[in-house]
Amino acid sequence: LIVPETLFDVEYLVVAGGGGGGGHWRSGGGGAGGLISSVTGDRSGRDTDPQAKLQLNPGAYTITVGGGGAGGSLNTGSNGTDSSIVRDADSTTLVSADGGGGGGFYDAGGVGTAGGSGGGAGGFDTGTRSGGAGTAGQGFAGGDGLTTVQCGGGGGGAGAEGADTGSGDTGGDGGDGLRTTIITAADAVEYEIGEVISGEIWFAGGGGAGSYFSGNNFPIGGQGGGTDGVYGNDPFLDGLDALRQTGGGGGGASGDNVNGDGGDGADGIVILRYTLG
Repeated sequence: LIVPETLFDVEYLVVAGGGGGGGHWRSGGGGAGGLISSVTGDRSGRDTDPQAKLQLNPGAYTITVGGGGAGGSLNTGSNGTDSSIVRDADSTTLVSADGGGGGGFYDAGGVGTAGGSGGGAGGFDTGTRSGGAGTAGQGFAGGDGLTTVQCGGGGGGAGAEGADTGSGDTGGDGGDGLRTTIITAADAVEYEIGEVISGEIWFAGGGGAGSYFSGNNFPIGGQGGGTDGVYGNDPFLDGLDALRQTGGGGGGASGDNVNGDGGDGADGIVILRYTLG
């Protein structure tokens, strides 16, 4: 980005790439990418007040949009990558959001990974695996994987924690993301960014977990591009990919002693809004 004249009170929305869902089976959902906003009336992740608006002086700035993490195969999903705004003149990072954490898989060590929002843990037949932590000011933790049900926890979202393993052989729901007013619903549809729900634009929802073959419902993905979870074992079900350009988390794989792939997390977004002159 080349700024020819000083821009005052620049509003921004920075969302990192979402984490991939866990592979194998009964796996955790991917955590959403961290979300940071300076828009008056909106919220940053983990129920944080909007940040200070930017002043951009003339010069060059590097804007990086984080990519979504790949779903796991026989392992934990990959973290998404960071989104940032950097002033080239002195390499100062003005804003940086952390990539979402990958979802864990069915293993004694299948915890969720920390990230902007944390990945959900995988299930297992002994003990409890913890969801990954979220980054302060960016997102919430992923849900835990509980022995009683042996299914994964949901990925954390910018607006809510991922749900722990549910009852009846069901994985946890993904945590909801956050709404933004930096663009209109028409803009979101035209440029295929964000998730439009009843005219509101959402980003950074966590991915739903993978369930056992007899799960009593589909785990729900978080609003803001987090994908729904799956259940089944005929022979297995791969996790679903998150909605494009939302920073949402991918879904965990499902099944009973079989090997599915986790869903991929979504790429993030960087949006600037300012007035010329």
